[in-house]
Amino acid sequence: MTKNLPNLKIVSLSNLVLHEDVDPNRVKRLAAKIKKDDIFTNPPVVAPISKSGKFVVLDGANRTTVFRQLGFKDILVQVIDYQQPGLELKTWNHLVAGIKARDFFSQIKKMVSKPMAKKFKLRGNKIVCRPIKKKDFFTQIEALNKIVDLYAKRYKFYRLDNASDFSVNGENKTLIVFPKFTPQDIILVAEKNLKVPSGITRHLVSGRALRIDLPIVILKSSKGLTWKNQQLQNLIKKRFEENKIRHYQEPIFIFND
Repeated sequence: MTKNLPNLKIVSLSNLVLHEDVDPNRVKRLAAKIKKDDIFTNPPVVAPISKSGKFVVLDGANRTTVFRQLGFKDILVQVIDYQQPGLELKTWNHLVAGIKARDFFSQIKKMVSKPMAKKFKLRGNKIVCRPIKKKDFFTQIEALNKIVDLYAKRYKFYRLDNASDFSVNGENKTLIVFPKFTPQDIILVAEKNLKVPSGITRHLVSGRALRIDLPIVILKSSKGLTWKNQQLQNLIKKRFEENKIRHYQEPIFIFND
């Protein structure tokens, strides 16, 4: 009956591993919302890490962090195969307002080692990060975190999907063009307990599960995962029988996420 639906399950938070840093402001807003609400709507998307029994969080680092901060032991997730058709791993670029690219580039060169500074190129109002190489993978991840830390708390910045869409209106704007990542990179970061900066990786998932509206009381229960997952399956079965499950193929815009 429900074999073609997304793979939803309730898992232990201790088995989730983040691959990216979190946004403290968003964590704060989400914590307030979850405290107020009695339902959990949009589950994080996760993928298994080999045969370890653990999952890397592809999307939902902030939600995962909030549940941990609030003392939950379990969370609802959507489990996907990292190799499944229709899954895309893209990169956000950051448009930083309030600083000239040349000035920011000078700060980068002072902050990172000379060999690593060569990984970054100034091109007009853009700072382009060269592709990550296997031999200096971890060093470059560390440099990316340092660079984002330079502006994340001091300047306003925006995510851009495509660097070619960038146009400069005024001098005090800098576009940071980040390198592409592969699924293997993300798994490696998670396995090594490292993180890429918040708001860089972007996973596009075909068949994303939204608005599950699972009662929070189920996740808060002291009962085991078997019982909790049975309650989840009962909810899914009920929604299916009531013809409330919809599959939308077209891209959407969300105006209050």
